[in-house]
Amino acid sequence: MGSKFSPSYANLFMRWLEETWLWGPGAACWHTYILYWGRYIDDCFMLWTGDETSLQEFCNYLNANEVNIEFTCKYSATHLEFLDVELYVEGDKIESRLYRKPTACNTLLHATSAHPRHQIEAIPLGEMIRARRNCSKAEEFGKQIRDMGQRFIARGYSETLIHKSMRKVWKIPRRQTLDLGTSRKKDKAHNRDHKIRIVLDYTENSKK
Repeated sequence: MGSKFSPSYANLFMRWLEETWLWGPGAACWHTYILYWGRYIDDCFMLWTGDETSLQEFCNYLNANEVNIEFTCKYSATHLEFLDVELYVEGDKIESRLYRKPTACNTLLHATSAHPRHQIEAIPLGEMIRARRNCSKAEEFGKQIRDMGQRFIARGYSETLIHKSMRKVWKIPRRQTLDLGTSRKKDKAHNRDHKIRIVLDYTENSKK
C-alpha cells in the first residue's frame, strides 16, 4: 500500500467511514439485514439476511458517499472469496478452504535464495499451517497441502522437507491454528507485564 504508515491511515479513514456512513442514520433501514460485518484494512466482508434487491440498494447507498470511495460489491448465495479464504455453502453449513486467484503464479521463495537456511526451511510448514487454518474440512486440507507441496518442489525444496512439514502439520489440531494469534497476544502481554524497566533522564553526557 505504498508507505508503511498507509495501512494505519487507511484503517483510520475506513473506521470513520463505517461509523458515519455505514452505521449512520442514513443506513438504518438496512441495519437489520447485516448479520455480520468485518473488515481487513479496506477489504470488507458481510453476511446479509435480506433479499438481493435490498442488497443492491444498500451497495448503491454505500457508493453514494461524499468522499468518493467506491465499494466493489461482489455477492453470492453459494460461495465467496475473501482475501486468501473461499467460503462455500455445503448442506446447511458454511465451509472454508484456501483460495488462490486463477492468475496466481508460483512465486514462493526459491530454495536457493540467500536467506538463512532456518528461514527457508520454515516456509513450507508456515504455509501449510495457513492451509490448516483456512480449510474447515480434512479432505480439502489434504488436497491443498499436496498441491502446495508440488509448488514448493518446483521451487527447489526437497521432498524430504516437504513430507516432514506435512507430517508436522497433520498433527496440529485446526482449533489450535485458529487460536494461535490470540495465544501469542496473551503470551506477549504476560511477558511484557513482568519486564523490569529502567527509565533515566536524558543528558548531554548520554551522547558520550
